[in-house]
Amino acid sequence: MLPGWTRGAVTAVAALLLAACRGAADRTPIEAAALAYVREAGGAPGAAEVEEVSGDYARARVTPQATGSADPAWVFLRRQGGRWQGLVYGTAIGPEEYAELGIPSTLRPD
Repeated sequence: MLPGWTRGAVTAVAALLLAACRGAADRTPIEAAALAYVREAGGAPGAAEVEEVSGDYARARVTPQATGSADPAWVFLRRQGGRWQGLVYGTAIGPEEYAELGIPSTLRPD
């Protein structure tokens, strides 16, 4: 035990660290699915970063492989049968498309 730390404090810090590690691991399948979805659509993504998750929906930001070759884009995904699948990607997705795909308002960028 660390000097001056109570058992409860050590437990709380350990729980926070575990949650942070688990959160990073949970994002890996989303990022992989986002990259695969963009590649299947003919894009050349370099990296993906999960920005937000809401239930079975997620938003990731994908940057192009070559700097300046394209603008970064959002990829919206849905978890179905335990697997993340791309729904749509782009830089300007309209409100009608969000609604049609059932993307929660909490994931829609401002």
